[in-house]
Amino acid sequence: TLFCCSTLLFCLSYCSRVHHVLENGKNSPYVDWFYIHDWPLRPYSSDDKHPHNYGAWWQMPALPELNTDNPGVRDLFLDVAKYWIDFGIDGWRLDVPADIDDDSFWQEFRRVVKAANPEAYICGEIWHEAQRWLQGDQFDSVMNYIFTGNALKFFGAESLRTDWHHQEMSMQPLDATAFARNINHMMGLYDWQIDLVQLNLLDSHDMPRALHLLGEDKNALRLCALFQMTMPGAPCIYYGDEIGMSAGGDPFCREAFPWDREDAWDQDLLAFYKGAIRLRHQNPVLRTGNFEPLYAEGKVYAFRRALDRSRAVVIFNAGAEAAQVELDLGAKDDAQYYQAWTNGGGIHPVENGKLRVDISGQKALVLLR
Repeated sequence: TLFCCSTLLFCLSYCSRVHHVLENGKNSPYVDWFYIHDWPLRPYSSDDKHPHNYGAWWQMPALPELNTDNPGVRDLFLDVAKYWIDFGIDGWRLDVPADIDDDSFWQEFRRVVKAANPEAYICGEIWHEAQRWLQGDQFDSVMNYIFTGNALKFFGAESLRTDWHHQEMSMQPLDATAFARNINHMMGLYDWQIDLVQLNLLDSHDMPRALHLLGEDKNALRLCALFQMTMPGAPCIYYGDEIGMSAGGDPFCREAFPWDREDAWDQDLLAFYKGAIRLRHQNPVLRTGNFEPLYAEGKVYAFRRALDRSRAVVIFNAGAEAAQVELDLGAKDDAQYYQAWTNGGGIHPVENGKLRVDISGQKALVLLR
């Protein structure tokens, strides 16, 4: 269970301070909790000629901005952070944490959370490269939108909707060469321990659903989901993707899960997701094994995971046509691999360090040693 930074306890405390300032003006002890420009305050009657006269998040008068340099404000945040960890949540997902532009605040946040539970998970919503927050003294991970964009643009290249844009992500198809280059760059941004816990997602409440961006191509979605389950990181499924929910951007992407309409669920897709999750759970090499790119040409991309003596070779064909692939696994790898995914099974021998496979269009193979 992860909690967003907006919780009932925090909101009640925050609102009580806001109203105390409104009722008591300059006499309130909470005046310095906010950025007040002049008096009297105009929280409800502000307009273009008489705008609100205090700092507000994204200039929304209903959300007065807190001064985190104030010790009382910092204590409130940190008390709430500890309260819910003590209560039993597994970690924090922090909404737009860059809006608190203060490393010392997040360093103290981490110390408080980890003191309460060293295993608690701290994930920040940062859409771009996030080295600043991932030095080991602030967050454990970020929402890995770099993963998101690249997965959608490669696996959905044939059907991708290119009419959606975000300042951190645009939808332009990728071939395997460009995709491999981008994934190698992503994997080199942070320490390996961070790569293992990055929140790898395909969509969220802040963007159109993956299936929508993939042009309703469920085969492309399946490849994206299997990529999540075979890559280093923490796979995150946005509720409803697994039953085929599809919608454009906010607010449509936030539609409630149709619990009362089970007949509308795509049961085949749901079974696929369950199988891909099971594959990851049953094979530790897919969770913590190292990562090595093997092949990138045309529409085919392959990589290897290794953990102790276990090996996994994962091959994706994002194109519509079948492909023949020869992978160079090295002279030391002369074992047989068995096909753990997809249907049909089978044994794949390695001869002189070479593994040769046929792979159908829009399919993937997971081969285990």
